[in-house]
Amino acid sequence: MTTTKMGHDNCPICKKTLDAVTSVLPGKIPAPRDITICAYCAALLQFYDDMTLVKLPKQVYDSFDYETRAMILKAQKVIINSRLQIN
Repeated sequence: MTTTKMGHDNCPICKKTLDAVTSVLPGKIPAPRDITICAYCAALLQFYDDMTLVKLPKQVYDSFDYETRAMILKAQKVIINSRLQIN
């Protein structure tokens, strides 16, 4: 996994400040249209052309194959479970 420091942005869902992203692909640096998951609320997000974060459009999610959706759901469960243990 590769963690990249980013400019400060807020999750458009929970409003928490996000300043880094971690990729499951070695050496991968985020680019416009890449997706990410908020580490606080597990919302699906997408990098816009200027690298700000927006809520992932439903039609983009709907275009993912089963394996991609399963991987996303697994990551969201990890985030949610870790947040439950913190609180």
